[in-house]
Amino acid sequence: MESIKKFGAIIGYTALGIFISVLFIYIAVTSAKEVYSSLFPKAEINDITVEGKVVYNDLFGNLTYYAAADEKAETALTVDAEGLMPISAEEYKTLQKGDVIVGETIQSFLLENLIDIDLFVNFLLFIAFSFIILFALVGVIEAIPVIGKKTVLLGSILKWVYLVLIIVGFSLVYISFGKSVVTAIQAHSGEQIQTEATITDSYSDPGYGRYESSYYYLALSYDDEQGNPIHMTKQVKPSVYYESDDAIMISHPSGDPFKVHFGEAGSMDLFFYLGHLMMYIMIFILTGLFIFVAVLMRRHKKTGSYWKKKDKKQEVV
Repeated sequence: MESIKKFGAIIGYTALGIFISVLFIYIAVTSAKEVYSSLFPKAEINDITVEGKVVYNDLFGNLTYYAAADEKAETALTVDAEGLMPISAEEYKTLQKGDVIVGETIQSFLLENLIDIDLFVNFLLFIAFSFIILFALVGVIEAIPVIGKKTVLLGSILKWVYLVLIIVGFSLVYISFGKSVVTAIQAHSGEQIQTEATITDSYSDPGYGRYESSYYYLALSYDDEQGNPIHMTKQVKPSVYYESDDAIMISHPSGDPFKVHFGEAGSMDLFFYLGHLMMYIMIFILTGLFIFVAVLMRRHKKTGSYWKKKDKKQEVV
């Protein structure tokens, strides 16, 4: 009976180990594919005759500029639009209808949005789960006599590579957050110009638990202070999306007509912003925990204890 119990335990632990390994491998591979598709999107080198130009403005005011091969793209959303070619801000200023430019045409602005928090989520997931698998393999190999002694160095190298990649991943998130904060402050600073924008297209994806966040977009057409037309896809908060009609009042700093905003956030926007900031919040918490652990490890190395020793004078009553 005892041998049967041991055999059953071995089978159970083996099945659980295989399940966890397959799950970790699946998450690592899936996140790696997402990172790769974001950094190296499917695109083709092409030349297009410019028929229009559009701008994408994300929730925090970060901008991406595009040349369009079809003038209809100016009144449509850039989300999943075809025939858009990413260009620099300087190219956008000088680009004229009828110009021929050569570059990569893309299928979606998300593929070029290098500050997209989803990219960093997948990057950190890949690091976490792939290195757990590697550490487990190294641990198993190190337990093997003779062979194990030769892999101690490999384990140390993996630990340092893991630490460096974690620092890089966290740094990218902080850079993204800092850039978004600076852009948001700039949009609300200085003399503000108010103007009316026509809504030419819209799209919403509330998520309903299917995704980590909900998304709302408006395609806007308006004129800058010099009367030049601007066509923009703007990611907006739900209150703006549901309260808008055929036109909407927008604000932007004088001399910078692309940094569009719509005023203060309402109560119904609270959970929306929390959803989009959740990754940042998690990284802040994890950073604090890592610093705390590092302090404890350093104290243990110096004193042999993780906690501060109480002063003997304080202990005497």
